[in-house]
Amino acid sequence: MDKPDATFEAPKGASAAVPLAGLPSARVGLAGSQHVLVSLAAILPKSVALALSWPMDPRFLHPAERAAIAHAVVERQREFAGGRSAAAQAQRKLGLSPKPVLMGQDRAPLWPQGLVGSISHCNGLCLAAVARQEAIAALGIDLERDQPLAADLLPVVLRPEEAGLPSALVFSAKEALFKALYPIVQSYFDFSAASVREGKGHLIATLAQTLGPWSVGSEFPIRFWRGEGFVATAVVLE
Repeated sequence: MDKPDATFEAPKGASAAVPLAGLPSARVGLAGSQHVLVSLAAILPKSVALALSWPMDPRFLHPAERAAIAHAVVERQREFAGGRSAAAQAQRKLGLSPKPVLMGQDRAPLWPQGLVGSISHCNGLCLAAVARQEAIAALGIDLERDQPLAADLLPVVLRPEEAGLPSALVFSAKEALFKALYPIVQSYFDFSAASVREGKGHLIATLAQTLGPWSVGSEFPIRFWRGEGFVATAVVLE
């Protein structure tokens, strides 16, 4: 197997003299963060560039990105900045000069022309996956803590037939599916829109309703990894 294309990179313009430039989460640590990154990269095609950052000072954002988040609370600004830093790293790994990833009125990322991508934040980690649209038609990733959902969320997230699966895994799988399909569907759909089951080495999501060009019964393979207290999922349409 080829070595996954996953490396750490300090945010461009960051200085050790600036304490908010983006540092490994104390909750995960550098080694744990590296393990999450490499493990998730291993389940993705080589055409997908994956990068990791941490919540950081929004001063390092592109001015257009900084303007998009200017009125948010500080914690949200730092998380947003970490995700955009990871997105910039991923673009560089594709051999591109990074362009800003703005935010639409629906709060979804607006990827530069010719690119598809996905961002996920969890427990002090900010991940971004980016690919050229000519290679990947749709892409969604999600990272969650690998722990059972609160009891009041179970009937919202799980369909009856999913009761035997880890609830965090089902939640993450449906989040990744939403991130992959929403840019094409352009309408919101909830957790009941798909049913998740186990496949051979992966999960399978089956649509319970028509979504854009996909009819009821359409199936999507969902890649996943569990470790370091996390569950990560990915939907890749090639």
